[in-house]
Amino acid sequence: MRILLTILLIATRLCCANGQVYLNETARWTQSYSWTGFTANSNCTTVYYIEGDSTINDTTYYKVFSDVVCSYNQTEYDSIGNPYVVSDTSTSIGLAMLLREESRKFLRRFGNQEAMLYDFAVNDFTGIAFAVQNPVCGTGNPSLMTHDTVCIGNISRKRWLISPSQYPLANYFIEGVGPSSGFNAPICRNGCPECSYSLSSFELNGDTMYHGNCLVLGSAYRPEELVSFIQSGEIIQFHSTTLQRVELFTLQGALVGVFNAKQGYVSTSLAQFQTGIYVYKAVDAGKSTQGKFIVSH
Repeated sequence: MRILLTILLIATRLCCANGQVYLNETARWTQSYSWTGFTANSNCTTVYYIEGDSTINDTTYYKVFSDVVCSYNQTEYDSIGNPYVVSDTSTSIGLAMLLREESRKFLRRFGNQEAMLYDFAVNDFTGIAFAVQNPVCGTGNPSLMTHDTVCIGNISRKRWLISPSQYPLANYFIEGVGPSSGFNAPICRNGCPECSYSLSSFELNGDTMYHGNCLVLGSAYRPEELVSFIQSGEIIQFHSTTLQRVELFTLQGALVGVFNAKQGYVSTSLAQFQTGIYVYKAVDAGKSTQGKFIVSH
């Protein structure tokens, strides 16, 4: 009987593991948070990691823990008005959430309720509210723009550029990882301009994102020469030895120009464009680089 139960347990875990697309017990997010005030500041490093699981109503969730280390600095004054700094450090480890994935979504549980955390089954030029629960980015939420590909070992993941917003914070949204501001971190600075969030690294199966080789469109991924971008007045220029073309978009995703490279160069005038923020996509040896620029006449 004991052997049969062991076989059933292994089979169940293999079944669940095969159903997992992005997550397993090796996933690890390391990120930072900082706040700076007039007389005080704090800096925190948080590591989210998976340790064990929990079954609720026949549904299995990963237990995601957070290991947080924070340093605090406060400027105080002695009796004659001379400033001095008081420093303190705190650490905490605890259960952050119950998390599972289904149909390319991360779902977390709050008490008796389950809610979407991230949805990676999205296309280019999608409103970020479709991918992130409650982004809250001021008067209008940003959008996911075009994407390139990043590698986690031999695994490829889409990385969408996030369009500008009223209170920008995250620049990218990465498939199976989350925003570049960090796992379970805000997309925008919601009324906290002195706050900063950043994803330092993501690890899976012992591999670290951005360090690895993966298959992209059937060919071996390899780092390419960076595309140089220069804006001088109303002229923008792009260059790399393998640059193929440059595509320009509005923030709403409308294509406003396509320029084919000549000997690795693209140069064009912005005189015909209205004032505003635009997004470029530079296609280089089958890969693409995205960025933003401002037109101000």
